[in-house]
Amino acid sequence: MRHSFSRLEHLPNEMLAEIFEYISTQTLFQPFYNLNYRLNTVIQSLNSHYLSLTTTDCDQIERYNFIAPYISILLIEGRAQLNLNYFTNIRRLILIQSTDEFVEQLERVHLPYLEHLVINLGNRRENDCMPYYWNRIFSYDLPYLNICCMYNINLTWTCSSWRQMLSLHILKIGDIDILVYELILSSCPN
Repeated sequence: MRHSFSRLEHLPNEMLAEIFEYISTQTLFQPFYNLNYRLNTVIQSLNSHYLSLTTTDCDQIERYNFIAPYISILLIEGRAQLNLNYFTNIRRLILIQSTDEFVEQLERVHLPYLEHLVINLGNRRENDCMPYYWNRIFSYDLPYLNICCMYNINLTWTCSSWRQMLSLHILKIGDIDILVYELILSSCPN
C-alpha cells in the first residue's frame, strides 16, 4: 500500500522529528513553534537544539530569549552578549574570545546540566576573572561536567578548597602553576 502525504501535518511524528533535525533551531522555531500542540511537542522532544551567536544586535538577542530554555548547545563567539539565566538546559557551552563581562557571568549563573565546557580566550593574556571561575568549577556543584577545556588560560594557585569532580574525565588547560597539579590530581580522580 502506498501512502502519499500532501500536507506537513499528515506526516508521522517520527518523520517530522527527522526533518526538523536538519533545520537550525532559530529557523525551526520561527515558522513552526506555537502552530499547534503536536508540532510544539515534536520540537520540544528534539535533543540537540543548537544556537551559535556572534551578534551584538539587542533585538535579535531578545528573540533568542524565547528559545533559550530549549537550547542544549550554545556557542558564543566574540562580543555577543546575552543573559545565560534564560538558558536553563545547556549541556554544552562553548565560548570563543568572549568578553570578560560575559565570562564573569559564569560565576553567577546556575548551569546544573552542563556536561561540556570550552572557553578559549584567544590571544588575550589578561584573564583576571579566570582564577575565580576555576574555583567555581571545582567547588560548585556541576554534577554532569565530563569535559572542561580552557585554552589560552593560565591557572595559578589560589588558596581555596576544591571538591572532587568524579564526573570530569577530560580536563584541558593552558599553563599551570606547579602547585595546582596536586589539586587537580586529587580533585579529578577519573
